Amino acid sequence: MIAESYDLVTDSPTKRIYEAVKRIPKGHVATYGKIAEMAGEPRMARAVGNALHKNPDPEHIPCFRVVNAKGELAG
Repeated sequence: MIAESYDLVTDSPTKRIYEAVKRIPKGHVATYGKIAEMAGEPRMARAVGNALHKNPDPEHIPCFRVVNAKGELAG
């Protein structure tokens, strides 16, 4: 069911955000701004936070690897 709902989102900023987060290697982190840039939306760091808050598949989309500009986990 999760995969089906994820596949329904075709080429949207949200799907590009999820794909960018999947590319963060194990043992590394990226900022919300960097993920926005990787997703082709460099001025939408807040959208990254919103998308990750609604992460449909945390097992495969490692949102815990995304940190704020200070390098800390955000609430």
